[in-house]
Parts: sequence; C-alpha cells; structure tokens
Amino acid sequence: MFDIVDTWEIREREVLKPVLSVAEEDYCYFVQNTVASAQRSWVDLVANLFNSPDSDIDDALNRFADAPCLHGPTLEPMNLILKGSPMYVYCSFEEMRSCATKRFYEGISNRGVVICTVPPYAEGVTRDDMSVWQNQACVNTCSGKNDLDAYIAFLPTSSLQESSYWHTKNGIYSFLAPSQTDAFCCEILCVGRALFEDRSRKEKLRNCLLKLLNYRLKLLF
Repeated sequence: MFDIVDTWEIREREVLKPVLSVAEEDYCYFVQNTVASAQRSWVDLVANLFNSPDSDIDDALNRFADAPCLHGPTLEPMNLILKGSPMYVYCSFEEMRSCATKRFYEGISNRGVVICTVPPYAEGVTRDDMSVWQNQACVNTCSGKNDLDAYIAFLPTSSLQESSYWHTKNGIYSFLAPSQTDAFCCEILCVGRALFEDRSRKEKLRNCLLKLLNYRLKLLF
C-alpha cells in the first residue's frame, strides 16, 4: 500500500510544486514496480498451482497480469490505474483527513463532487475563481467557506473514466462532475493545503499601494 504524502504544513506554492511532482513520480514507480510486479507474480503462482479449464477465469487472470489495478482478479471489469497527470478534489480539512485515513477516494457525496486538473499551487488562480468554476461544473459543490482549504490528489482509474460525468473547461483546466449514481474509486497519492491566491488580500494590497502613490503625488504637487 502506498504511503500517502501529506503536504499540509507547506504554505508556499514554489515549494509545493516540486514536492507534488516527486510524490507523483514515487506513486508511478510504486504502481509499476510493486503493484504490477506483485500481480504478475501472483498470476504466475496461481497458473502453476491450478490448471483452470474455465476460459473466463483465464481471461481474468491474464487481464490482472497485464496492468496494475486497485483490486484482485474478478470476472467483472477491473479498476485499472491509468497513466496520466494527477487529478484533484478540493474540500475541507476534515474531509481531506477522512479520505486520507481510508486511503481511497470514492467520490460518494450527497451534494456531488467536482474533480479537476487545477493543481493546488496554480499561479493566478484565486479562491473566488475556483469557487465559481466548481459551482459551474456542479451546483453547490463549493458553498462553504472551508470547501477549498485542502486538496486530495490521485491518478485517474478506469472506473472514473467509464463513469458518467459532466465535463467543462476553463482555459487550460478541465472539470469533471461525476454522476452520483456511478461508483468509482481512485487511490490517493497526496493530500495537503490548497494554496490559491486570496483576491481580498490582493485587493487590499493594491488599495494600499494606490493610497501610498496618491500620498506621494500630493507631496510632490
């Protein structure tokens, strides 16, 4: 099982970005060299011990040996861990901690959920921006003052890819709002504090600079 990386104590975007990059690399290495390797070894062991006449079972074992997934071999579609960039869910600190304890994100919410490609260190993205974008993708998914405090990061899986979802884009970023009736599961690789810019702080700084400029102009003239 992968040791989730916790970046909650990091408060600088320039520090968070490389840490998240390393966490992604570590998780991909774990998936390919631990999970996939263990699956192949298990299938080889089973194949040597049992000679199954059931073609469906043989097919399931072959699929299990071919690609890393989040559960054991089954005749049902397997939940494959897909290659790709991390995806993010933003939430409160309490929800982040609860999901990290379970180690998997299942997207079960009575008010829906939004999954996006906006990293928690994104430059030029404010909390107000994220609130608007999320609510455009799925109404009321960002209605509380703490709903953007934390992030949960994971790689996409086939169960997420094959679920029904509403897809929107804002610039370079994608937003998915999965159906509440379709189950999906992803393994968490990283959690932590979301470091979006605070527009109110930027406006206060701008106003202070304007006041200072006006004061100096009055002194000159």
